Amino acid sequence: MPKSLCGVPVASKVLERLLPPGQAIDVQEKSPAPSRKLCQVHVDDRLTLAASQEWWEKTDTLIGVANAHPKLDSAQPTDSYVYLSSGTGAVGRVKNCTSPDHTRHTLYAIIEVHAEGVSDAAAMKELITGYAKAVETGGTCR
Repeated sequence: MPKSLCGVPVASKVLERLLPPGQAIDVQEKSPAPSRKLCQVHVDDRLTLAASQEWWEKTDTLIGVANAHPKLDSAQPTDSYVYLSSGTGAVGRVKNCTSPDHTRHTLYAIIEVHAEGVSDAAAMKELITGYAKAVETGGTCR
C-alpha cells in the first residue's frame, strides 16, 4: 500500500479503504497542464483513484471546483466550507498556499475514486483533510 500519492504523504490505512482488492498497485504522476498535478493509482492495471492539485482563479468557489469533477456530485460541505466530500470524491482548499507562478489563483486538492463499488465517506473526509494539509506543507506552497 502506498504511503504517499506522488510524493504527498497519506495514511496508508485510510487509502486502503478507498481502493478495491487486487494484486498490484501502480502510482503514476502526470502534469496535464501547468496549473494541475495529477496522481493516478492503478490496481491491477485499472484506474481506481486520482488525486490532483489544481490552481483555480481566486474568484472560483469550493462548490464550483467540486462541480467540475463528476465524482463529487453528491459532496457535502463542512461547516467551514474548506472541504466538500462524499464517499467517492472530495475537494479541499489548501490553506496558506501561495506560488509566484500562480499569484491570482487558489490551490485546491481533489481526490476521486474511480473503482466500481468503492465508497467510504468517512475515509474520504479523512484522506482529503490529510492530503490537503500535506500539500500545504510540501514543496508546492511557499
